[in-house]
This record gives sequence, C-alpha cells and structure tokens, in this order.
Amino acid sequence: MRCWLVSLILVPILLTCSFDEPKAPSWNTTLNFPVAENNILMSNLVQENDNVFDYGDGLLGLRVEGELDTTWVSQSFIIDNIEQSIDMDVLDLSISRLNVDMINFTPPLLVPGVDSFYGQAKTIEPVPFTNVSGNLLSEQTILSITIATGIARLTFTNDLPVDVEFSEIKLVELLTGQVKLLHTKPVRIQAGAVDSLDLDLSNKILTKNDHWFVSGISSSNGKDVVIQENDSFGFKVDFVDLRLVTLSAKNLGLTVEKRDSVRIGESVCVRRATFRAGKITFDIENSFLFDLAIHIKSPHFIHKSSQSPLQVNTVVQAKSIVNIVLNLSDYIITFDGALQVPQCLAFVVTAESAESEKQITNVHGNDTVKFKFGLRDAIIDEFKGRLDSYQVPLTPVQRQVNMPEHLGQFQGLYLEQARLCIDFYNTLEMPIQLEGVLNGRSHDGKEASLPIKTAISAGGISQEELTRYACESEENSDVLRLVKLLPHTIQFAGTAWVGDGDLEGSITPQSYLRAHYLLETPAYVAWNETVLVPDTTYFQVNPLDYSGGKIHKNTIQLEADDVSQLESFCLVTDIDNHLPVTGTIALQLKETKQHSAEAFELWLSPVEVQSAKIDVHGRIQESWKQKSEIILNKQDLGIFKNDTDTPKLLMLVTTITLHSTEGQKVKVYDTDYLTLKSAAQLVIAINKR
Repeated sequence: MRCWLVSLILVPILLTCSFDEPKAPSWNTTLNFPVAENNILMSNLVQENDNVFDYGDGLLGLRVEGELDTTWVSQSFIIDNIEQSIDMDVLDLSISRLNVDMINFTPPLLVPGVDSFYGQAKTIEPVPFTNVSGNLLSEQTILSITIATGIARLTFTNDLPVDVEFSEIKLVELLTGQVKLLHTKPVRIQAGAVDSLDLDLSNKILTKNDHWFVSGISSSNGKDVVIQENDSFGFKVDFVDLRLVTLSAKNLGLTVEKRDSVRIGESVCVRRATFRAGKITFDIENSFLFDLAIHIKSPHFIHKSSQSPLQVNTVVQAKSIVNIVLNLSDYIITFDGALQVPQCLAFVVTAESAESEKQITNVHGNDTVKFKFGLRDAIIDEFKGRLDSYQVPLTPVQRQVNMPEHLGQFQGLYLEQARLCIDFYNTLEMPIQLEGVLNGRSHDGKEASLPIKTAISAGGISQEELTRYACESEENSDVLRLVKLLPHTIQFAGTAWVGDGDLEGSITPQSYLRAHYLLETPAYVAWNETVLVPDTTYFQVNPLDYSGGKIHKNTIQLEADDVSQLESFCLVTDIDNHLPVTGTIALQLKETKQHSAEAFELWLSPVEVQSAKIDVHGRIQESWKQKSEIILNKQDLGIFKNDTDTPKLLMLVTTITLHSTEGQKVKVYDTDYLTLKSAAQLVIAINKR
C-alpha cells in the first residue's frame, strides 16, 4: 500500500517538470587598433631659417642642439682594487680529529684470574682491578704537544661478556708520576657495548711518556658467562677540535685550516658578474720548518669552462713564498640568496704538512702561514645585482656647435631669456644621479659654464628610458650666459653615480647613457586660432567571403562576421599639451562616397584640451595630460555593418584646433608640443556553436 502511495505522489511531480534547452557557451573578445598619433612641435608651426626661427611680427628665436658623447658604462665599470691578508698561526692549527692512542686490554687485566677458566661457563662476581695499563698500539708518535684548547675523546669498545665499570681514569707521566688528566666519576660500559667520554685538554702539555691507567670492577651480574682468551676491551683516544701551541711528532698528518672572507665594498652587491680584464692574486708565505701543501677554495668564483668553484692547489716549501696569478676574465663571481651589504667573498685555505712519514714534524708558537688575496685591475663586462651610488667618471668630450653665422643681421633676435633641455636616454636597469658641468667656448676664446645635477630614471636592457632635464634662465642665470656666449664648442664633464642601493638590475656591454642637448630662447607672441591639417584613419569592413586586399593604404580591416557581433566601440585618446594655449579635438566617423551614394556621417563628442600649467612669469611648469574615452551607442554601431558584396570604407577624421589667445601674448619655445595618441577598442561577442 505504501509503495502505491509513493508512486501516485511522484507521477504529478514528474509530469509537471520541464527542462530548458542547453545553450552554447559564449564570450567576448576585445580588439585594439592604434588609429592616430600626432606629435605637433612648435617648430612645425613657424618658419625655420637654420637655427633661427621666425615666430612672426619680427620676433625671432634661437635654437642650438646636438648629441653629447654616449657613455658605455661597462667600459668605465672598474672595481676598486681589493687586497686583504689572512694570517694562520699556530693557534689556528685546528685539528678536527687526531687519533693519538689505541689501547687493548686483555681479559686478565680487567677480570683478574680469568686465565684459569678460559672457555668455561662461570659467574663472575664483582672483581676489582687497580691502575692497570693496556697494550699501546699507536698510529702516530707524538713526542710532545702543547694544547690551547681541545678535547680528549675516550671511546670504549667492550667485547667482553661482562660489564666493566671504571671508578678512575687517569693520564700519568711515567718519569715523574705527574697526573695530567684525572676522571673519578664512575663510567659503566655494559657487555658488548660501545660508549665514550670527553675530557678537557685546555692548557695541557702532553709527552710521549704519558700513559693511561684505569681502576674499577668487572661483573657478570649473577649470570654464567664464557670468556675466551682472544676476547678484549678496546680503549681508543682521539684529540678532538684541537688548537695547538706547539707540536713535535712523526707519522702525523697535520692540517691548518682557515675560513675567512674578503669584503667587496659598500657600494657593490653582486648577483652575477663577468669581467673583461683583471687579476686574482694569491701570495702565500710559509714560515714553518716543513713543506706545506696549500689548497684554496672559494664558492663565489666559478670557472667559466669547467663551471666548478675556484680551487688552487700548490706546495710551498719551508721558509719560502709562492705567488699565484689567475686571469679574472676566466671566472664568474656569483652570490645566491638575498643580497646583503657588506658583501664578502668567502675563502677556505687549508695547509697540510707535506713531510714523509719518518720525518719529525715540529711546530712552534711563532710559526705562521701568511695568505694575501688580491683582486686587481678588475673591469666588469656584465653585471647583475645592486649598486649604491657607484661612481663612474664620464670622459669629457668636446663637441662643435653649429651656430648660425652673421647673427647681427637678425634685429629681432631675443636673447634675454633662455632654456636648456637635456634628454637623457638610459638603458641601465638602475637609476643614476648625474653631477657635472656643461662648458661652452666661443670663437674668441670666452667661456661660460653651467653646473648640472639631476636624477635619471632606470632603463631597460633593450629599451631606452627618457629623462628630461630642463633649466630656464629665470631659475639659473648661467643658462643665459651660456646662450649669449654663442658657443663654438661645448663640453660636458662629470660623474655618474649609478644605483640607489635598492633596485636590482643588470649592466651589459650594450648598456649606455646618451644625451641630446638643446639651448633655445623663447618668444612672446599672440596666438590666432589655428586649424591643423586633419589626420585620417581608414576602416575597411569586408563583406562575407571576401578574399581581396586593402583598397586604401594604412587601413584597419574588419571582417563582416566580426562587426555583425560588435558589442561596443570605444575611442581612447591620450593627450599631452605642452603649449600655453587651449584647443579642441573634433572626431568624425563617416562613409566614403565610393561605397554609398548617401554617405553616413557621425560626429563624435569633441574633446576639449586645456592649456599647460603656466606660472606668473608665463613659463610652462607642467604639461596638461588627460585620457579621453568616447563610446558609441548601440544605434551608432550600425555604421560598421556591411550587407553588400563590396568592402565598405569608413574614415575617422581627427581635426585639432588651437584656440586664439585673444590678443594676449604667451611665451613659447620652438620645442613646445602637443601630443595626441588615439586607439580604437572593439568588443566582439563570440558564440561557440
């Protein structure tokens, strides 16, 4: 009954359910086209006569320009010489582990009377042993040693079937009975176990006459055990982390190791650097009485060919000096991880005794190995890292100035104000602080100079970054003196301080800093309304299945399938006005009569251009910049549709009008400008069927 009831309930529910037809996915794509770019210079609006310009009404302006010498920074990127000494004296004799004694204790020494029941099962009751000394199996013969610091590490290997507990361990000089080391705290080594004990050796003097003695008890802990005649108890003595004062020994591998670092400098932080020239030098002086095998390693110098860290191996004879010179151009300096100041080149210098096994090695308190590292005449080829005001001198180069002749004939020449502009083009990936002097010299030997100090923005390896330095005579009277000099030659000399200590970048052999200079005088003129020559961009809307080419050069082609799905059209315009006048940008989109007898015209909203910012003296302080966006409505988008079988040609006409100043005189320079850049953005819907 319940099953029928459930079925009756489900039937009307299923009968009333409906499902929408699945829809194909869709999305929008945006097409961007540059449609206009206008760079209108004042020099294009006036009549030009060599370097003298006629602004009208008898007003003349003077302009002198040229290129300063290009500076290839890598040619002047010289690392200051680095030199540092590292002395390794006897106290630097850091011996990580020196095996001194191997002592073997036979069973009767630690279990008195055991020789009477070898091989028999027997319970060993606690049995004492006192001041016993094992058989010495020495690998080296140390005649005498004076220790500054270090540890005697006693390693016990119990191969006996009984526990051994030491109540006293001591090192005694046999000739005098003097106790050199004494340990009285119980040390228990269980049967078959290995254990160790560390004893302090600081300020100890040890000789070949010193012997180890032990006291304690042995026990099998109530169990029957079998002791064989060849069972033993091993006692090994190692000197660990030794720093020596004196040493006399034979059959001894002596090692002196020194880890140290050399600072590169406060203003340089290297990630990676290669070199065009330079030397790596090592001067090693050995004052020991025996020959030394020297090994020098540095993880920061990588050999170009083998790609392995720097490693130098040589033998320096007793009481002699060795000089090693390597070509820096064969190596790369690299640092991993975070770059920190000061940055240091790490070195590990190891000196090993090169004596034969039978010779006696003697070390005295005043013995040293003197190691001197040098980095000399280093010229960087490629650099990646950080620089902090790294000084690069700029070589002064004299340039001839093309001044117009017979300036006296120009009665209207205005030389009461002047402006200097220097455009710096930087391809270094680091900012630059520039300090220098621009010197001018006339035909008759007179001179004038202008100090220049400016910040230059960081550039890119393959991209110039422009920084403009501008100085007017109202701000610096030296500008006008330089112009009035009417220089025949100019010369710039100074220093570039590269990097700000924060930005990490690269310098390559192709990195440069170049500059274009411009000296000019202004004119005060009244401006009449001026309509500039229109700029026209063509859109060609092709019909379906069109296979032809463009019907007009410089045309943007659109396909019928795309414009039929056109969602929006936006005209984006960037404006940069460095003129002291206002203006209007009119935009018109229209069909050509070639396509239709009744050509359609669409006037877009005009863009009003504001004047550059001017101070009370009429000087331009800042250009006026704006981004304008004009969006067509849905109805106006129909101008792009093409239902014919021939291409449809549309024109986007840009007309710039500069407004009148209504008789008011404004101050203009020949290089003042108005820049206009426009781009069209078309959003097209795409459906996947």
